[in-house]
Amino acid sequence: MNREKVRLSANEQLGESMDRISSLINENSRYGSSGDALKKCAMAQMEIGQSERKLQETVTSEYIKWLRSYIASEAKLAKQEREKLENARLDLDRIKTSKKRAKDNKQHTFDQSLKDAESAFNIQCETTRRCLQESIDKFDSQKEELKKLLKAQSEHFRVCSDAVESALRAI
Repeated sequence: MNREKVRLSANEQLGESMDRISSLINENSRYGSSGDALKKCAMAQMEIGQSERKLQETVTSEYIKWLRSYIASEAKLAKQEREKLENARLDLDRIKTSKKRAKDNKQHTFDQSLKDAESAFNIQCETTRRCLQESIDKFDSQKEELKKLLKAQSEHFRVCSDAVESALRAI
């Protein structure tokens, strides 16, 4: 019993208003058909509103859900790898600076540390590059999600067009 109230779209609200007005016109009219054109238009507006709601639900459930998941996982991972790369670069820079500041006879003691830091930096560069490439590849694979989005939009516009055409023919 804890159902949330569905909020009507602008087109559905317009359709309901037109429907109420057409009913009032038909009740107060001697001929009964004065409000029929308005009623047909009201039905078209309600169909357009329902189609709009369905499109929003599809976009949310299909594309937005995928996009949020992608951002939560891939962007987070890319950020972590970037931070690791930045730390490796800072370590390398720190060792290079220490070696430059050391006296000539002590510079050779930094050689092994410098080689290790360069190696760690190069490994992290490659790891970060692979991570970013995988992220790009996953983003490129979203084409299926985009197709679903475009199909939903196409269906929405078809329903809207059909509703308007039907109302025009009826009027």
